[in-house]
Order: sequence, then C-alpha cells, then structure tokens
Amino acid sequence: MKMVRRTALRLAALVLGILPAQHASSGLPHTDAPALSVHECSYGTALREGRRESIQRIEIGIISRTRPGTAYQVQCFFLQRGKDGGSPSIHDTALFDVVDPHGTYRVAALPIKLGTISQHKNGKNSKNSTASPTTKNPIANHPREGFLVRIMRDGEMLREHASSHSLERLATEDPGFFSKAAECKKARHLDASDLIVR
Repeated sequence: MKMVRRTALRLAALVLGILPAQHASSGLPHTDAPALSVHECSYGTALREGRRESIQRIEIGIISRTRPGTAYQVQCFFLQRGKDGGSPSIHDTALFDVVDPHGTYRVAALPIKLGTISQHKNGKNSKNSTASPTTKNPIANHPREGFLVRIMRDGEMLREHASSHSLERLATEDPGFFSKAAECKKARHLDASDLIVR
C-alpha cells in the first residue's frame, strides 16, 4: 500500500513540475526529428582506366512528419583507416539539403586509388591482365573504415547513424571532428534531386 501511495505521489509531482524532467539530459532524440535508416548498397574494388579503386555507396532513407517546408541538411562522412593502427581520417564528405524529405537517397563516396593492373613488357594492358597481387596489408586492400550520416537542422544534430560502434564512439567523444569536415572547403555539396532513388 505504501508503495502504491509513493508512486502516486511521484506521478503527481511530475505532473505539477515539482520534480525535474529526467529526459532533458538523457540524449533522447527529438520528437520532431525525421526517421533515418542507412545501409551500404555497394562496397568493394572496381577497375577504371587500368586502375584499381575502392568504392562505396550508401542508401539513406528519410521520412519527415514535421510541418511542411521544414528543411534539413544531410551530412555523409566516409572514413579511411588510419595507418599502423592509428585513428581513422575522413576521406570524403558529401552534403545535401532536403525539404520535407520522404524517400531514399543514394550517395557514392569518392573512390580511393589502390594501384594499377599488371602490364605486358610492351607497356600495353592485356585483355586478360589481372589485378596486381594483393598484399597482406588490410589497409592497402580494404582502406575504408566506414561511414557516418547525420541529419542537421539550424546547426543542431537531430539524427545520427554510424556503420560501427567505434565510429559511434568517435562521434560522441569528438563531435567537432565531423563538424570541421562539414565546414571544410573540400566538402562536396550535392543536389538532392540527383540522389533520389526512384
């Protein structure tokens, strides 16, 4: 009986605003933030003009139920593995603006050059030429660390999705690491209409 009474008193105190709100500092997402889902749709090695490249593409699903005309910026960060076990670096940053988003957007990372294919003595590529032997160095063959996607509005981060726990931790411990990349001149500004998956 005492337990029921204590619970009732606590609920009444919360309603009246006597007790502080617990969710304000708990990191809960904004109730008006758009839904976000991200998955990798392409990853591996491709050949272009006799060169091997590491490629990566992601698909970003966004559903917004806020008032019409609400604008967001989507920030996509593609990371490269650090050398000798060092911290990863941001290889490519792609940004695009959306208004009332309700769809899927496909974003391709800038390729990472891996080397050239083997050649004959005359210097011409053979039709049957194969990629140069791979090394045992995982960074040389698989240089990508992963990706991080953020949805921003008026400079405030509403949603975030990372491809791994280590990148989630990096974003939490050093959010400025990604903010600086988004403000850098090297960041690519894309047109959302070119990215929509129809």
